[in-house]
Amino acid sequence: MKHILSIAAIVSALASPAIAEDVPWAGLYVGASFDWGIGTRDITVPSAFNPRQNSDRFGYGATGILGYNWQSGPLIFGVEADAGWGNIQPRMTYLSKTTTEAIHIYTTYDYQASLRARIGYVLPWSVLGFVTGGGALVHSQSHIVETMGVGPNWGPAVADDNTAVWQLGWTYGAGLEKALGQNLSVRLEWQHIETGDYSFDYSTPSVQTTASMASDLGRLGMFWRF
Repeated sequence: MKHILSIAAIVSALASPAIAEDVPWAGLYVGASFDWGIGTRDITVPSAFNPRQNSDRFGYGATGILGYNWQSGPLIFGVEADAGWGNIQPRMTYLSKTTTEAIHIYTTYDYQASLRARIGYVLPWSVLGFVTGGGALVHSQSHIVETMGVGPNWGPAVADDNTAVWQLGWTYGAGLEKALGQNLSVRLEWQHIETGDYSFDYSTPSVQTTASMASDLGRLGMFWRF
């Protein structure tokens, strides 16, 4: 009976919020994450072409993160900035309504950054649950090929062009962060990034497009709190 009571006391103590609050979450921290996810590109093409459904493409990347937390009991308020590299590459093809002409668009979301607010709550077992949201900046490279032929080989290319643009947008997400000591923690997070429509100015006049982007990322990160 004594052993059962002792085990119950230990479980009760571990489940107590006071245990989680023993870890100091307030202050400056830095970290890095491995990212993976999918991206889409919603494109408006010239009216001579049929619309085609977006193609989601899986990709991966890495991000550096800098942030600061303020703590009031179990509540955490913070600000976080990040910048990263990725290779999410949505691809799609648009077919002409009247000829064998086709437009093939290959996009790469290669750089992104964000500045976000963060609100969290300290849970048992030194776990921080949080939501986050703010502004985002995404760099997109676009490669467009115009062909005269039918698939799958599509025939010869009559235009081959590249352009790039920085796109402003917004981001939001949520995650869990587990303290592994007074300074070290590991985080699992989901983040959605989206932008408005931007013009992609190719040198080929017949294939000017506008596009917005969206991506959903999973992030596994490691952090050091000072």
